[in-house]
Amino acid sequence: MTPSQAELSRKLLRYLQQNRLSDHARLPPERELAGTLGVTRNRLRGVLRRMAAQGEIWRHVGKGTFIGRRPLEAAPHNGGGMVLTSPREVIDARLIFEPMLARLAAFNATSADVREMQLCLDKMGGGPSWPVWASWDGRLHRAIAKASGNALLLAMFDTLQLYRNRDVFRMLDRPFQGTDMASRDHVAVVDAIRERDSRRAEAAMRKHILSLRHAIFGD
Repeated sequence: MTPSQAELSRKLLRYLQQNRLSDHARLPPERELAGTLGVTRNRLRGVLRRMAAQGEIWRHVGKGTFIGRRPLEAAPHNGGGMVLTSPREVIDARLIFEPMLARLAAFNATSADVREMQLCLDKMGGGPSWPVWASWDGRLHRAIAKASGNALLLAMFDTLQLYRNRDVFRMLDRPFQGTDMASRDHVAVVDAIRERDSRRAEAAMRKHILSLRHAIFGD
């Protein structure tokens, strides 16, 4: 029996969850993905078009299909693309932006949002390898941004996240002296959001980013 579009969408979402493909991860080629799901490429394309319309995936011509919302277009530099910046500038941007996201999350987070944050904490607390820890760290911060309840701010966060991954975590190719500190900070932020304490959530996130800056740059 041929699955309906809705069933095929759910099947694809289960595949993404089982393979732990995070936001901005690239999907496998259509031919491979269609074979994995046991459907024709035309059926798969229909589902992908619907998911793209709903903001669940986005496509970049010549590069592939990616999970999550399309990032806001970066300001042009040398003909387009991401602007040139530095790890310190990325951290400073996060210091301005992310505490307010945490504050909004304390007002707007749903129970599902809080469960997602707790899952991230649990995964990071299990002593995973550095790449796995870093991946769950990114997922936690995005869960907090999503819990703000503001789609525009989430899209702005996704753009900042691209710079974080490119300019900061590329520099940190091994565990930095601060993962234990960061994990404690994460717990404080999530606890404040769970308890609907917006001021404490904002302050805890600001402390976290400041501690991160000190751990990386020593200031």
